[in-house]
Amino acid sequence: MFQIYLGALLLSAVVAAAWWTRIRQMWLRQDIYDLRDELFDTMAKAGTLDDPAYRSARSHLNYVAQCAGDLSLPVFLYLLHAGVKGKAIESSENEFVQRTVQETIENCATRIVRFLVLETGAGLLMSLSALVLSLYGAMKQRFLILARRWILSLSAEQMSEIHRVPRRS
Repeated sequence: MFQIYLGALLLSAVVAAAWWTRIRQMWLRQDIYDLRDELFDTMAKAGTLDDPAYRSARSHLNYVAQCAGDLSLPVFLYLLHAGVKGKAIESSENEFVQRTVQETIENCATRIVRFLVLETGAGLLMSLSALVLSLYGAMKQRFLILARRWILSLSAEQMSEIHRVPRRS
């Protein structure tokens, strides 16, 4: 009888983990879309929807949101190791637009780091290890830099690269 309870508990844990993984990814995607929509609202109020920096940032945010379902710590590290280099987000002559776009990218990078470091098994394990070694702050700052670099370096060709990375089952 104990084996049946144990088997049911393990099966429930596996199913819950699978659903939790998908839910986390959906939350990440939604948070990125919320950042994109907030940027749109801000630019619409300012009448700067045609600004190249806004259009470029919106394109990058759309891509990052689409990749959220495939994003994991190993995939993120693979993409960084592969040396993904693409077209950076265009700059704007309008200081307000430039500052707003940079803030949005920073918020997106922070959300990605939170996802990778605190919402994935590998990230939690790494965070726990870093916490034990008192390196959590340095690790988080490094991941912010790497996430920012990844977001800003996307090109159309590389936007399809993540879909070629082997996915976890």
